[in-house]
Amino acid sequence: MIKLKRTREIEIDIEEAQNLVAQVLQEDFDFISKEINELQYLTRTMTSVEIQDWNNSMEVRDAMKTLMRYYMTRNDYNEFMELQRVYGNV
Repeated sequence: MIKLKRTREIEIDIEEAQNLVAQVLQEDFDFISKEINELQYLTRTMTSVEIQDWNNSMEVRDAMKTLMRYYMTRNDYNEFMELQRVYGNV
């Protein structure tokens, strides 16, 4: 969890900003992947609205992968995605 309280202006360099964005994307990617995995076993009993939500979640997860490739180094991205594969999230 990231908590920010703005009481005055702060400056961070571009690399640190990219790391912050990458961290948020990784946490969100992990969360949404687990949610998708849990729901995939319920697809036979889902309503059409729930199926659409599930499809939207998968679309968002794919977009997050693209953003992570942009904000992370190749090695960091590959390591993270390998962990996600091991966890069964992708």
